[in-house]
Amino acid sequence: MQTLKDSELRYRRLFETAQDGILILDAETGMIEDVNPYLMKMLGYSREEFVEKKLWEVGAFKDIEASKDAFEALQESEYIRYEDLPLKTKDGRLIQVEFVSNVYSVDNKKVIQCNIRDITEHRRIIAALQRNEEEIRKLNEELNERVAERTAALSQANSLLQMMLDNMPDQIYFKDAQSRFIRNSSSQARALGLSDPAEAVGKSDFDFFPHAQLSYEKEQEIIRSGKPIVDEEEWIVWPDGRETWVSTTKVPLPDQAGKIIGTFGISRDITERKRAEVELQKAKLELEATNKELEAFSYSVSHDLRSPLRSIDGFSQALWEDYGNQLPEEALGYLTRIRSSAQRMAELIDNLLNLSKVTRALMKSVPVDLSQLARGIAGELQEAQGQRRVRFHIAPNLKAQGDPNLLQIVLENLLNNAWKFTSKREKAEIEFGSKHENDETVYFIRDNGAGFDMAYAGKLFGAFQRLHTMTEFSGTGIGLATVQRIINRHGGRIWAEGAVDQGATFFFTLPALERAKPEAVPKEKDSLATRVKEII
Repeated sequence: MQTLKDSELRYRRLFETAQDGILILDAETGMIEDVNPYLMKMLGYSREEFVEKKLWEVGAFKDIEASKDAFEALQESEYIRYEDLPLKTKDGRLIQVEFVSNVYSVDNKKVIQCNIRDITEHRRIIAALQRNEEEIRKLNEELNERVAERTAALSQANSLLQMMLDNMPDQIYFKDAQSRFIRNSSSQARALGLSDPAEAVGKSDFDFFPHAQLSYEKEQEIIRSGKPIVDEEEWIVWPDGRETWVSTTKVPLPDQAGKIIGTFGISRDITERKRAEVELQKAKLELEATNKELEAFSYSVSHDLRSPLRSIDGFSQALWEDYGNQLPEEALGYLTRIRSSAQRMAELIDNLLNLSKVTRALMKSVPVDLSQLARGIAGELQEAQGQRRVRFHIAPNLKAQGDPNLLQIVLENLLNNAWKFTSKREKAEIEFGSKHENDETVYFIRDNGAGFDMAYAGKLFGAFQRLHTMTEFSGTGIGLATVQRIINRHGGRIWAEGAVDQGATFFFTLPALERAKPEAVPKEKDSLATRVKEII
């Protein structure tokens, strides 16, 4: 008897402390005979709201399948299980439960024990895990796509880099922190005497060059300081004995985290350029020597030739004045021709000296108002020969960049020519203007004078070249040669158009005021530095 009581006591303790809800029903009527505290707490109903009520009369079970019909099914099968049964608590919360019912006998009486476990949190965790699994699956898919895209991009970049390494004439090389080659271009491999760039991997300059120590020290300094070497000119002795000049740029080689792990270099053969520089320097020295000789010649012309010419002209004039009345007419004609030739020779010498000065004179570049210069020259011409009827058309605000003194000589020569070759026109017209053509300003001086035959246009700008006789128009043939040299020194061009007895037009170009200043860095160096940036 005591054993039975002990058993009942243990059962009651388990019933009262169980972490699942428990209902005990009468198997015949469905009346609730007992309910444990956990179920009351779970559903929010008191013991009185359960006990002596039929299952389907309790609020939480009214609208579910485990009601009267389920009870009848339970009586037949003696076992029912609901894995995910929704129940509504007294305060209206919806929870998910696992519902298991069993029929068994107690003291020859059939009862139904219903075990109800709250699986709401379990289901929430499972749902969250499922959502997380779906998100992880999507993230994995996106990651795989990105990895595939990145792999494709890296493959393409590597292919482009390899194509460049295989075909660029410049020598390209990557080195590790110990200045050992890790990748080379084909041109670099050939220069090192290798048939395959891979043969250089793991080697260093010490395997190829006598100047390796200096190169190593510079590369280590780049790694330490992070400062590149740009466009350094080096004299290289190659393994096969060849000697060349190269322009080298070396920069730090970083990893993805930005840590410097080596160097990247690119070298360009500039041997021909250096040879050209030497030749240019040689030509410059020769030109300087020639200019000195020309200056000496000019001095000789200025002093040694002028003196006898002055003597010839002076004594001829004295002979004319003192003995002119004693000489026959023919002798006086000879004296006139002697004096004229001496004066013309002096004028030629002056023009030659001026041409030499124009060629050698130092130039300055400032904004020049050409219209103002032209108006001043036109005024002087009209003042000197006021009896002539000449109409000037000078466009306003014609400006250019150049040397004002040399451009004054240009306009003086061209306007003087126009004035001279319109001297036989009753109504002479001279125009100074400009036009815009092929993205540059073209200046012109046009007249309605004697003109010239275009078949001889090539002779216009040669020294001593004349298209008219001295009896028609005076001159030495030096003026246009002087003009051409000045325009050429300014970086411009000059040409002429005309027709016999229909006038002439002289065109010329000059630097515009807006012209950009030349870049401080030579184009070759610019392109090399740009190429380094593109590769890195």
